[in-house]
Amino acid sequence: MKQVVYVDILLTTNLLVNYFLLLSCTKLLKTQTKRLRLFLGATAGSAASLVIFLPEMNFFGGIAFKLTTALAIVYISFGMKNFKKFVKLFFAFIAANFIFAGSMMALWMAFKPGGMVINNNVVYFDISVPVLIVSTVVCYGFVITISRIVARRSSSEVKYTVTIVFDTLSVVGSGYLDTGNSLTDCFSGFPVIIANKKFVEKLFFASEITYLQEKTAVSENEGRLKNRVRIIPFGTIKEQGILKAFKPDFVTIEKDHKLVCKTNEVYVAIGIRNFDSLDCDVLLNPKIFESKEM
Repeated sequence: MKQVVYVDILLTTNLLVNYFLLLSCTKLLKTQTKRLRLFLGATAGSAASLVIFLPEMNFFGGIAFKLTTALAIVYISFGMKNFKKFVKLFFAFIAANFIFAGSMMALWMAFKPGGMVINNNVVYFDISVPVLIVSTVVCYGFVITISRIVARRSSSEVKYTVTIVFDTLSVVGSGYLDTGNSLTDCFSGFPVIIANKKFVEKLFFASEITYLQEKTAVSENEGRLKNRVRIIPFGTIKEQGILKAFKPDFVTIEKDHKLVCKTNEVYVAIGIRNFDSLDCDVLLNPKIFESKEM
């Protein structure tokens, strides 16, 4: 018996799926974009799903169409102001698609549900709207969970060499990429990295370190720190509070003795507690790699 494919259900299904896949990319890479752009990108992906009605493509044709469509969707959703960022978003979107497609194939092999059609890499479900919404949200949660696990494992295995320069003095130590660190200075929008007290205290006098650790307002008469300190609110599941962060002359980040980033568009906060158990001196913010290089 030939399966009937309803265009309205096909477009709605792919609109929701693409929207949540794009949303997962923003969460994974800590990227902000307008929801309208995400919707337009998802709409483009939904329109591309009409390829299901065409004769089945060969393997290479299907892959080429899929990659071209993904490029268009990511460009519409995020633009291309930063090429490196665009490439990361593209691969994140492809990875999310593979995870979602794998989940659907597992469902197909395990239960062989009625009303399901797969052609030209497009999945069609003849299901009710409530079930469609619930299923999409569940798959979104699954994609987010897998993506975060992969991101944390990969980032925890990479150690960077971090140099912080302040008033001609410098300290050099190790840093890990903390995908959970999304702290930014609300005035400049610069990312905030978190350093161990004993790592950065060589840059300051004892009174300056004490001032940086106090939970008080920013003073206008702090010598070398004048106009270079910000109050950074933070919140976790266990606690909330504020950190004081200073603006260094610049920060350099190296990996395998190769310069990855050098920027002065960053603030350095002193952590509430040391994180020696992580065997590093600095917890890096992913956004620092998007900062303007010197």
